[in-house]
Amino acid sequence: MKGLIIRIFCIIGAVMAIWYGVDRWVINPEPIVFTIEEVEKNGVGDARYIVVTGGETTGNRIEVTTGWKGDPNNKTVIGAILPVFSQERLATGRNNPQLPTSILYSLEGTRGCLMDNSCDKPGPVEVKGVVERSSLWSTSRSSTSSYPRAPNFIFVNEGEPPPRFISVLIFFVAGVLFILGVLPQRLFDKYVRSVR
Repeated sequence: MKGLIIRIFCIIGAVMAIWYGVDRWVINPEPIVFTIEEVEKNGVGDARYIVVTGGETTGNRIEVTTGWKGDPNNKTVIGAILPVFSQERLATGRNNPQLPTSILYSLEGTRGCLMDNSCDKPGPVEVKGVVERSSLWSTSRSSTSSYPRAPNFIFVNEGEPPPRFISVLIFFVAGVLFILGVLPQRLFDKYVRSVR
């Protein structure tokens, strides 16, 4: 029974690895440039690795923190998520503290405004990163699900996409897990569980 459970987990792990590998593989290797007005009007289509110019922030941000749940005072800021707007949208909704946005831009570590502690200051921002699609890996996106969203909304993780060889390695791991999952019980016991 234990062997069957392990094999089922191997198959599930293989499916998840393939899903993630394909998601990384289809990302365009070179960034496609959009203006913020183009994003708000038409979106970015199938583009995944993008640069968005002309965006503005209002100083509002969602802090990404880590720490013990039992101690709310013991938290460390490890990132920030910034809503990005066009000047036109800001002009039409300047008095709205929860103005719907078409872009949420996720910064991690000490990059960008996190480096000089200026995330709470309004001003221009260039978005460069990977558009996150809805998937098993959308933890950051789901954590901001209550933020007002305009049409053509996208969530962008700062940074370059992973090299293609990472996807190849993921596919290899997925293949190994799948083979382990479908091995006949006798061979699984012999080579995996070392049962003679």
